[in-house]
Amino acid sequence: EILDLSSKMPITAKGFTEIYAAAGATGMARNQLREFSVLVAKVSTAFDMTAQEAGTALSQIRVALDLTTKEMAALADSMNYVSNTSGTSAAALVEFMTRSGATGKIAGLSAQETMAFGAAMQRTGVQTEVAATSFNNMIKALSAGTSMTDRQVSALDRLGYAFKPAIIGERDF
Repeated sequence: EILDLSSKMPITAKGFTEIYAAAGATGMARNQLREFSVLVAKVSTAFDMTAQEAGTALSQIRVALDLTTKEMAALADSMNYVSNTSGTSAAALVEFMTRSGATGKIAGLSAQETMAFGAAMQRTGVQTEVAATSFNNMIKALSAGTSMTDRQVSALDRLGYAFKPAIIGERDF
């Protein structure tokens, strides 16, 4: 199967072996490896990443966000589109998603919404690691709920967010 794929796509048999290994390490079922490997090969080529980098990153994102291969392909298409139209690199968006995708999911954001935050920050020149750390801290602060400080509540109030107390004396949003 690997030899067959390497004869049809611009990835070596060694590259496909690395993709299969990365996907298998995340617990992907054997019957899903070929479809996922084709996706990774396309991403690797389009995003200027090695097969191993793309395989590892996409496997991590897929598991962290609990995506099917088709959903992962839709996210990769979104990353490709955003990178082509916004001046951010697709590889940087992949890195952002490996660092912050799960945080976005926990906050109730879709994978595309989380990726859009990363693209917006990267477009302004913020490095990927800094953008991911900032995003994770923002989500942490916004999800603090009743443990938010008066200063945080005041700042959100100035931005137009209203708080409705869940219990008298406590803040909740």
